Amino acid sequence: MNYKGFTLAEVMITIGIIGIVAALTLPTIMIKKRNLELKSQFKTAYSLISQAVLRMSADNPNLVETYCSMGSNGRGSYQFIEDFSKYFQTTKLYAQQTRNLTEVGYKENFLKQSNGYEYFNPDGHNEGAFFIKNGMMIAASGCWWSGETIPLDFIVDTNGFKGPNRLGYDIFYFQIINKNIFLPATHKYTFAVVESQLKACCDFKNSGKSCHASGDNGTACSHFALRNQYPQDESKEYWENLP
Repeated sequence: MNYKGFTLAEVMITIGIIGIVAALTLPTIMIKKRNLELKSQFKTAYSLISQAVLRMSADNPNLVETYCSMGSNGRGSYQFIEDFSKYFQTTKLYAQQTRNLTEVGYKENFLKQSNGYEYFNPDGHNEGAFFIKNGMMIAASGCWWSGETIPLDFIVDTNGFKGPNRLGYDIFYFQIINKNIFLPATHKYTFAVVESQLKACCDFKNSGKSCHASGDNGTACSHFALRNQYPQDESKEYWENLP
């Protein structure tokens, strides 16, 4: 009786082909999984912050005047962080200078959105911070004294210490302006005014186009993440195309 089967060489070739296919597809699968997690964390963070701003607004109809006043009645950014933290399930509060994030538990400071490993301007998170039960962190950026509208800015780390701790991925800028309107940062009120400037402040292609004076790429990514629109190609979705 003749038995037909595969030779050892054929088996090894098949295993090799499977290995090559896996090597080619696994990174794509892992990136897709990561992006879905980041998207979910962003949505959760945005929902929690929106609700907190609404509740805080019910108690204080003019947050910008309260925390950005140059006069003796102004409470300042540290007080904003302390007061804002009361509207969350806060686990740790740092109502103090938080320029160096390693002092609050991070391995290093945040990275810019663009490729490479440049650190983000620590002024974006230097005026107090707090962590909540799900690991999310919020840090005050202070009040930007430019133009007629003075925004109260803060930065959000949607997943805390987990990483990648990079703007546009898990780090996002937001702001509260007059009448307690909650907005993605850089939208007409601080660094960027027109769409081209917004795109330059969330440049995944690292094209070198001008963002603003400090050059911190990533500051406008909250604007595009909310719209789920990839800044360098409007036909693509933001979360499905994070590099």
